[in-house]
Amino acid sequence: TTRASQDETDEELRARARGALLASNKGTVDSIRFGLLQLEGVRDVKVEEMPNGVPGEVRLVVGLKNPPAAGASPPKSVVDRIADRIEELRPAGIRVERSPDGLPFQMASSVSLQIRVELVLAGSHRAPSEIENIHARARETIIEVVGKTGVGQKVRLRPLVSAVLADERVVDASIALGEKGRPLPPPGQDFEPPAGVIVSPPESHEAIGTNTLPSPPRRPRAPPPTPSGRSSRSASKPSPPTSPRARR
Repeated sequence: TTRASQDETDEELRARARGALLASNKGTVDSIRFGLLQLEGVRDVKVEEMPNGVPGEVRLVVGLKNPPAAGASPPKSVVDRIADRIEELRPAGIRVERSPDGLPFQMASSVSLQIRVELVLAGSHRAPSEIENIHARARETIIEVVGKTGVGQKVRLRPLVSAVLADERVVDASIALGEKGRPLPPPGQDFEPPAGVIVSPPESHEAIGTNTLPSPPRRPRAPPPTPSGRSSRSASKPSPPTSPRARR
């Protein structure tokens, strides 16, 4: 079973094709990782070689697109499919470390993210319905970007801001990231999960705090210069009257 999306970009399609090619090259550790990434529902796979200092041993940490809640287990069908795929692709002579549950992989735990976004919009006036549309698009964009981070991978602020600014109606964005249920840190900071943990973006229907800040006032445009080099405003200013003594 391969992952496919009708909305995937050309670059994502090429990456998926390269992954499928590498997965077909059995006999390497990389083939395990890319082979697991082809499974539906698998978001990322982290491979650690010699985790206990033993040559030929690897540890696999698998992160799901929809990780189970804290303390819960993923469906048995998902676990069995991942275990079967590992055994199918495991190179000869390579030992895969077992989890405390006896599985040939560890399931990455997840941390939920809370987000607050403040946007500065172009233009001086927009209808409330359009503003809500801009907010909804920003939320969807953030969810999509966060959903592509891997196991233990930092959620970087700069790509998030760049993705939000792709909407031409947004001229600036301030984003604060933090773990759900904890005080939200000031905006402008990356979010780094613990090792072996994957970041879960807020669900589509879960509120991502969005706010619209007033657009900065436009600076008055300077009048165009005249051939003499003075602005037209100064050129049009009447000269002071001459004194009677000067007229003599």
